[in-house]
Amino acid sequence: EISLPYCAIPGSLPSAGRLQEVAAAAIAGAQLKASDLSRTGLFIGTSSGDIAEHERHYAAERRSGQAGIAIRQPLHGAMAQRLAHACGIGGPCYTFSTACSASANALLYAAWMIREERLDHALVLGVECQNRISLLGFRSMLLVARDACRPFDAAREGIILGEAVAATVLSGTLTADARWCLQGGANLCDATHPTNPSPETIAQVIRLALADAGVAAREIRAV
Repeated sequence: EISLPYCAIPGSLPSAGRLQEVAAAAIAGAQLKASDLSRTGLFIGTSSGDIAEHERHYAAERRSGQAGIAIRQPLHGAMAQRLAHACGIGGPCYTFSTACSASANALLYAAWMIREERLDHALVLGVECQNRISLLGFRSMLLVARDACRPFDAAREGIILGEAVAATVLSGTLTADARWCLQGGANLCDATHPTNPSPETIAQVIRLALADAGVAAREIRAV
């Protein structure tokens, strides 16, 4: 048994209840009516999905003397389907599980579908729930710090994982009270090396993002 740090949401609901609570708050904040939800899509970015639920079931079965089924229902999109039903969302549901880029991809594809007028609105969530598989997976690669994160330090040990749920609503119409606008973006798969990104690929995806947003490099004020 290995003791490793993990930042959990204090006093939080079970994962399903937490998702619904945050999603409902985002929908209410965007002032979406029930009639709007028929043309609203759901996009979830997550690397862990509902693995924590499988882990709880597995541990309970093992404690009761059963053989234990590691993955009870191998549907990575089941979480999105349940959330869409609970929130009354009538549009398509997508789950993106592309590790650290999952939420960025969910946001990007939601924006593209709105741009193509396939949707009027999109509810986008970034979700990570506490689970042992993610924690021990990073630990097996010697990437988990035991006490604190020290980025850019020669003695750094790695990261400290945590759980979080965040949601936002994208709409095709820019309203007067909108606080920000997603103008565009891009993504690429860098297959040159498993851990050392290609500078050329990074430069290419930046150029593609600028082109998609219709923005010149000289207009960028922050990175």
